[in-house]
Order: sequence, then C-alpha cells, then structure tokens
Amino acid sequence: MIRILSTPEMLRAETIADERGISFLRLMENAGAACARAVREGYPLSGECSYVCVVCGKGKNGGDGFVIARKLSENGYTVSVVLACGIPEAPDAQEMFKKSKPCIKECVRYDTDSERAVELIRKADIIIDAVFGTGFRGVPDAGTGELFDKMNSAPGRVVAVDIPSGLSGDSVNVSGKCVNAALTVTMTAMKMCHTGYPARSFCGRVAVVDIGISPEILNEVGSKRFMLTSDSVRRMLPERREKSHKGTYGKLLVVAGSYTMPGAAVMAVNGALRSGCGLVQLAFPDAAYAAIAPALTEAVLMPLPSNASGRLSRSAKYRLLNELQSAGALLIGCGIGADDDTRELVYSLVCAAECPVIVDADGINALAANINIINDIKAPLILTPHPLEAQRLSGVSVSDIESDRAGFAAGFTVEHPCTLVLKGSSTVIADGVAKKIYINPTGNSGLARGGAGDLLSGIIGSLAAQGAHSFEAAAAGVYIHGLAGDAAAQRCTAYASCISECTAEISGAFKKVISSKE
Repeated sequence: MIRILSTPEMLRAETIADERGISFLRLMENAGAACARAVREGYPLSGECSYVCVVCGKGKNGGDGFVIARKLSENGYTVSVVLACGIPEAPDAQEMFKKSKPCIKECVRYDTDSERAVELIRKADIIIDAVFGTGFRGVPDAGTGELFDKMNSAPGRVVAVDIPSGLSGDSVNVSGKCVNAALTVTMTAMKMCHTGYPARSFCGRVAVVDIGISPEILNEVGSKRFMLTSDSVRRMLPERREKSHKGTYGKLLVVAGSYTMPGAAVMAVNGALRSGCGLVQLAFPDAAYAAIAPALTEAVLMPLPSNASGRLSRSAKYRLLNELQSAGALLIGCGIGADDDTRELVYSLVCAAECPVIVDADGINALAANINIINDIKAPLILTPHPLEAQRLSGVSVSDIESDRAGFAAGFTVEHPCTLVLKGSSTVIADGVAKKIYINPTGNSGLARGGAGDLLSGIIGSLAAQGAHSFEAAAAGVYIHGLAGDAAAQRCTAYASCISECTAEISGAFKKVISSKE
C-alpha cells in the first residue's frame, strides 16, 4: 500500500528526520539522487537519449533539480540547466547549485535569455521539471505559464520532480497552466494531486522513491490516506481453506431487480458468484422471473410478490426478514426502483440486519429520504454512491463533492458512521471508525456505463459474506472491479467493454491480486 501525504505532513516528516540526524541538505541530496536513478531507469543513456535539460526554480524543488543535474552528468548524460526564476534563494538550493556548476554544460536564466533557454529545452531528450514543488499555491504568472507551454510542446520527454509544476500537491484541481509530465518522481509518498482527476492526467506514470525517511517517522506523522496496490488487496481477501464447504464462505442475500430492471439483479449476482461466496440467494419480484431465472443458474432464486409497478411488494418483508437471519451479508438496492414499498423494505431490512449491509442505487435513494436512519443501524454499513447519489445523501453539491472527493468522504463517514465507496475515477473508500481513506488506481472509462455499480456491489457483498471486514471488503472489491475493467478494456477497448466482458475478467483480476507481492 502506498502512503499519501499532504504538504504539512511531508514537511513534518522531514522536520522529524532532521531532528533525528538526517539534515534537510542530506534529504535534498537523497531526493535528487533517487530522482536521477529513476530517470536513468526510465530513460537509459543511449545514442538517442543522452541530452538532459533541467529546469530549476529558486526553491527547494530547484535544489533537487541541481542534484539531479549533477548525478546525471556523473553518469554520462550531457546536462544543461535553465533557471526558471533566477538564482536560487533557498540556502540548501544555493549549496546544491554551487556543487552542480562544474557538471553543467550550460546554465541559462530564462528571465534574461528566454530565447536560448527555449533552445536548450527544445533540443533535450529529457526535460526535468524542478520549478515548483508541493508548496506551490495559486496560478503561475504569465511568464512562467509561457515557460510551461514551451516545456510541454518540446519533443523531449518531461519528468516532473515530486509534482508537475503548477499543480498544488494537496488538490486534484487544476487552477492554471501546469507542466504535463510523462513521468513524475515523487519523494517518500504520493501526494493528493497524483490520485485524482484532472490533476492526475498531468502526472503521467508516478514513481515513489525513498529518500531516507523511516516508516516509523511516517507512522508518527499519522497520515491515514493510502493508494491501494495488488499486494495490499491480496492481504485483505478472506482466507480459502482446503478443508471447507459452501457454508465456510458465507451466504449473501441479494435484494435486487424489478420488472423494468432485471439486469441489475443479474449483474450483482454474477459479481458475487465470481468472488468466492459460498451461497448467493437472490430475492426479486416475481414479475421479473422470466428475465432473471434463465440468466442465473448458480444462485438460489427467491421470487417474491410484486406490486403493480413490477417492484417488490412490502408484503415480502417478513419472508425477507426471516432469510436475513441466516445471511452473512445483505446487498440491497440494485434495480429495485423507488416507491413506498421498496423504501419500506430498505428501512426494515437495514435496521434489522446484524450482518454487514451493502446499500446501492435505489437503496441509497431510499436512505437519502431519511438520512438519520444510518445512525441507528446496528450492523456494519457500506454505502456505494456515485456523486449524484452522494449529493442526495448529504445535500452537498456534486461540484463540491468532486472538488475534494477524499475530504467529502472522510467527513461524511464521521458524521454518519459507515464505509463509504464514492464511485468515479479514482474511487474513494472511507471509513469513519477506521478513520482511513483508500484511493483506488484501477478502472477506466469502460466502466462508465449502466450496470458497473451493480457488478461492484456484488463483489463487495460476496467478500463481506465470506467474513472480510466491511472496510476491507469494500476496498478489495473496488480494486478487483477496476482491475477486471482494465483487462476488459485492454482486450476489447473501453468502447466495447460492456459489463459482461468485465464480469468475465473478474477471475483474472483475482488471479493477478493473489499472485502479487510488492
């Protein structure tokens, strides 16, 4: 699992390291050396890749750039430096500038000789962006924005140091012009701008490098945000034992589907069946029997009375409450529709449940009409809204939610104890009890279609029924769902990776996770 640090947290970690004997100057040397190593590994020295232009700011990010220039020169690259903002001002950066001078072929100030500076940038095979670091706020001035345009339009590959200049390390938003990197080499931990769009689209591939700050210091800093990895998800999966039977792996009760939306039930159940659950039982309105029954041969079907709209009738409540007593988890909401009957069923079941409860789609819309009921639920609760459903739950606008997805999710789960899966690109998984946030790197635009959420809920419900902690079931389910979507898009493009294609890739996603080790 990859830690995500805010700018204040990173500064605190560096300060503690300095107090314990690793000076800020040493950290800068370590950072530059690690970045240079990442550049050499990504773009090995060759006849077609030998000339580097390092564009340095006047602060500590520029200091890292001077170390990179020296290290790459020592390893055979021809290196020039462009001073984006004049002579460095930070004392450590000044020291590194002095050390690098003998190694630099040419050093040009952009503010006094922009024409020559642009020539150096344009002929470089690799352009190192070391202008602004994580502390940058606001919008670059016109001159700096023009410099970024020149870097972005140059033929060489751009490598950003820590973050692409012009972004804020603590936000996924983009306020003005910024560098568009092919590779971002970031120190110690990921930053928020690496984790979500639109900022993430400017970062290219993100590589995290060690600069000598110990895990103990990072734990002391206390960041609770992490990027999921295959290895971390592998450790979240419920154990599979040789000596076992279907009861070992739990029963998932799925309450889903309606006459007009039978596919939602089918997709949720298929997600559950492919994720290891011992028994999947689907409760659905009998009006949808003809559409659902032929599509599901491995689930236990429980057709129940329908109302006049082809949705579950409230008269099904007592049968459902009885089945709930033997369930390892409850999934409710996928395609059930919205009326008085379905709202009553949602309220009754989630309040009665003692097993983990996953609420999706129309189940979320039912709870949104009586949000305080969440605080009275006894069982572990997982909500899986997309931003519009999150708006209905919270009253916060979609634009405000999207501007700080992690912050919104964390705040919601503190106010309403639950695990929240805020769906979308870079899905956020937050938990009010664990007080942690996981951000998911998998998935693509091929999953932006009806039914993807149903499939996801089935995977999460299956893992929860097998005994996974609700927060980990949600996180693992999101990661595997996205990984399956990535495989489907790779095989048949994001245009054509319909939900059946993603479902077929779930087994491969599990295989990849199970075989992974960081």
